[in-house]
Amino acid sequence: MKKYLCIGVSSIIVFLLFLTGKTFSQNVGINTPTPQSTLDVKGNHRFGGNSSFISFDSATGRIVWNNTNLYVPVTQALMKHSAAGDGLFYNNTFPVSGQLEYRNAFGEPVFFSNFISGNGYFQNNLGIGTQAPFTPLHIQSNFGNIATFDGGGQMWLTLAENGIPRGYIGSYAGNPEDVELGTYSGTTGAVHLTTNNTPRLTVINNGNVGVGQANPTEKMEIAGNIKADAFRYATPKIHYYSVSCVEFRSINSGYLVFNQSAAGGAYISNAPGPSGLNAPLHLPDGATILSVRFDFYDASATQDLQGSLVVQPIDGYGIFSPAQSSGSGGNSTQTIDYSAGNIVVNNQTTAYFLSISATSGAWNTVDLRIKRVIVGYSLSEAQ
Repeated sequence: MKKYLCIGVSSIIVFLLFLTGKTFSQNVGINTPTPQSTLDVKGNHRFGGNSSFISFDSATGRIVWNNTNLYVPVTQALMKHSAAGDGLFYNNTFPVSGQLEYRNAFGEPVFFSNFISGNGYFQNNLGIGTQAPFTPLHIQSNFGNIATFDGGGQMWLTLAENGIPRGYIGSYAGNPEDVELGTYSGTTGAVHLTTNNTPRLTVINNGNVGVGQANPTEKMEIAGNIKADAFRYATPKIHYYSVSCVEFRSINSGYLVFNQSAAGGAYISNAPGPSGLNAPLHLPDGATILSVRFDFYDASATQDLQGSLVVQPIDGYGIFSPAQSSGSGGNSTQTIDYSAGNIVVNNQTTAYFLSISATSGAWNTVDLRIKRVIVGYSLSEAQ
């Protein structure tokens, strides 16, 4: 039986050199008669053991690492592009540990990834979906949703300027399902909604809101016109309507009425019989009448004046409880409270006026005068 002994050519060469103790100054070639370097091997290479080895495929130019690796426990270059400091480096020099860096020619990292802290760094613009980013982060995509920020409950994104937090967007201060844009507590800045780089809607730090006004001084300040179906108050607003003496007219033809304010009120001077004065009442639609105050002048020892609120639908009329002067001492003020009566003004169906008359007989004396009437009412909506 024949037996074969397989010895690698390179092993034989090394062995012969060992035996002779000589050094060759010429290049050595394996599978080439014209070696181009000290050791020139043409063809595929394989170095290592059975399961851990490095091989080179000369046909494809592929180097295969099989169960092998670069063992780099200290700071050193992994790949360099020139004699300068640029290339891929492993940095394990205190205070840095476990950091893979790509450095420029000055040896400065332009980006790195630290596998211990998990932190990363990118020096200039980073493009996602674009090879020509023109901002620090430039995302380009043909999809509608180009970015998602998914955090835990009450997540937020901080907006900072020169290291100073200015505000946030998220749901930090409210419910998790809320979306908010605002400033942090303790800040004095405002939130602006702008177009053409001009604030159109502003919320300042005390909560005042301005539309077309960047420094609102009230809870809502609007520069310009407002168009709305209605403006409703949180609670009804109380207003007053004043009727002066010059607005009263006689209900009887031919009776002289002196109603100049200089005369101290309106009165009838030549009434032969029962007489009175009326004045229209123009209140806004939907108003609720709360009170009617009558300012009388009564210096008569025999008569008094009484004033009434009168409602006049298309047929008939209704008189509410009257107010009456008393005594003969001069000025007399009487107020009727109608707040419990739920008298709501409806100008589409009803007219309203004030009626003044003497309690008995003819009113033909300057001793009885109506000076003015003030009506209190409330509104739930702005008119």
